[in-house]
Amino acid sequence: MQENNNDHIREFVELWNASDDAISSKYNLKPEEMETYIMKESIDFLKKLRINTILDLILKGIMCIGLTGVWIIYPSNYLVAGSTAFLVLCSLVLGYTLWKIIQENQKLDGLNSSTMDITKQSIELYSRQSVIFPFSWAVSMAMFYILGSFLYHHFVYDEVAPFDDLQDFIILSLFLLAGIVFAYISNHYVTVKRLRSLQNLFLDLDSPQDFLKNREKWMNAQRIRRLVGIFLAVLGLAALVTILILLR
Repeated sequence: MQENNNDHIREFVELWNASDDAISSKYNLKPEEMETYIMKESIDFLKKLRINTILDLILKGIMCIGLTGVWIIYPSNYLVAGSTAFLVLCSLVLGYTLWKIIQENQKLDGLNSSTMDITKQSIELYSRQSVIFPFSWAVSMAMFYILGSFLYHHFVYDEVAPFDDLQDFIILSLFLLAGIVFAYISNHYVTVKRLRSLQNLFLDLDSPQDFLKNREKWMNAQRIRRLVGIFLAVLGLAALVTILILLR
């Protein structure tokens, strides 16, 4: 099976290197180097996923501590109580996800898995996590605004943040939007799609003819993803600029 995998990869990478000079200059690897390249890419993505999840958990922990403190000061404020409970729930989900990631890493370190197995496991793990990250970062952005608003009103005006006018909810919605936008840019369009591209190019094709037919579609998809990423970046920046204008 391993030898068949090697032949499969060699066949496609020879076509890849010969098909386009511009792309060849970026991915011009010898056929025998391609398996190592794909395995390295897959393991690197798992490491990045673990680091991102740990950083997200640290951020959630800081938010939980801050919101719990505000809740102790203002126990009758249901917005803070609900926000704290929701944040704790998100942290538990992230903690469980991190535990699963560490388990997968241990499996891959302990087994003599083929390149196909490692890459597919990485893709499956990243695909599941990509559903969580955008909402996770959106919650973080919203909680950041709630916590900051309460602390600002408490120390500057010595009062409870009211959250009773339209501007507060507009700003809160914009923070949610900015969180979702930046999460999709950083996670979905940069990492998940890039890793799936490896699968689509080298792992899921049955013949060199399939590779040649799908290559142009893949190139067009790469261009579209870049344009979508630029659009989302502009949208996210516009949301943040609007927030700054409303806060003045």
